[in-house]
Amino acid sequence: MSALGLLAMAAVVAACASNPHNYLDPGSPLYQGSFGVAPSPRPEIRIVTFNIEYGIKVDQAIQALTSQPALQSPDVLLLQEMDASGVEAIAKVLAMNYAYCPSSVHPKTKRDLGTAVLSPWPMEERFKVRLPHLARMSGHARSVVGARVRIAGRDVSVYSVHFGTLLGQSGRQRREQLQAVLDDASKSSGPVLVGGDFNSKGLAEHLASSGFAWPTRETGKTWKVFAFDHILARGLGDLSGARSGVARQVKGVSDHYPLWLTFPTPDRASVMDRLSRVVRRVLREPFHDSGHTGLEFARNREVQDPRPARAAVLEIMGHSAGREDEGAFGRVDPAIAHQKAHRPVDHVEDVVFLVRVRPGSLSVGLEPPFGDGVRALSFLTVGFEDGADAAHRVRAPLAGG
Repeated sequence: MSALGLLAMAAVVAACASNPHNYLDPGSPLYQGSFGVAPSPRPEIRIVTFNIEYGIKVDQAIQALTSQPALQSPDVLLLQEMDASGVEAIAKVLAMNYAYCPSSVHPKTKRDLGTAVLSPWPMEERFKVRLPHLARMSGHARSVVGARVRIAGRDVSVYSVHFGTLLGQSGRQRREQLQAVLDDASKSSGPVLVGGDFNSKGLAEHLASSGFAWPTRETGKTWKVFAFDHILARGLGDLSGARSGVARQVKGVSDHYPLWLTFPTPDRASVMDRLSRVVRRVLREPFHDSGHTGLEFARNREVQDPRPARAAVLEIMGHSAGREDEGAFGRVDPAIAHQKAHRPVDHVEDVVFLVRVRPGSLSVGLEPPFGDGVRALSFLTVGFEDGADAAHRVRAPLAGG
């Protein structure tokens, strides 16, 4: 290209960059709608992210989202390159609530361009996160929309992202855009979900190094030969067994393929994660370790300082069924050697009770005396080792406030 041609191109670029239509207000515009009905409890959570090129082929996108099994009925749908009318159309058909925030007006289509979060679950808060740095050639701004979504009884902070391109921003600028999202997410003590078009894999690597699980790391290409679309999460349990995929059968809708992810519901995941962690601790740590409190038969053991309240955690009876008024002939009490050893367990995440039962016809009732501070479902039976007597039965009612 001649010097004159290069000069002309530079003039065109400068003219385009001089008048970009950006939405720079930190809190607006922010569109929202409520068309969702919270689904019945189900064993898995499904997340879908889809960059619908310039938000043009919305009808075809709706067809794909309703006909492809891997994309149907998501708990969270993240959209990029959308305008308000397209987001609302999808939300109505899929019966979802939504939050949408445009970043700028695209110079080619003359339409708003931005990201959206959609979900059938209640949205208790919607917000905008402005990203730093304008694109170096077009001068256009970028923003991220977020929402606090109550999924299966748990508040999850969800962000639909679309970071700058490799040509539009330097590596440092793109990392600073990601940091703006991280800074906002740090305000939440609960689970966080970040997904969308990262325009690279390196930014997802950076997010993963900040403590986020990356279950779509090896899912594959979503834009031409590149893996640009990703979903990462923090605080949603162990996602190592999550399933993900790219819906490459969706053709002619966008230059990106939809990306999907499924994992156990947060409550189920957290319970299984805690149970697995407790079992690992039982197998790994010696029971004479200072972090454990031994539970023994009280017998005639003397307690130096009896002032802390103590109650039996295990009572053994000869025939418990129909004999509730019969006193126990054996019981397990915390053996407290001194007052400092008796400390509250409010800050302790896991309390392990090791119960050894010999063969016989006894029934065993395990009732943690924690009062209103511990829910019954929070007390997990790791397991009892049964004796050789086939008639032996172990009964473990769980009691809690």
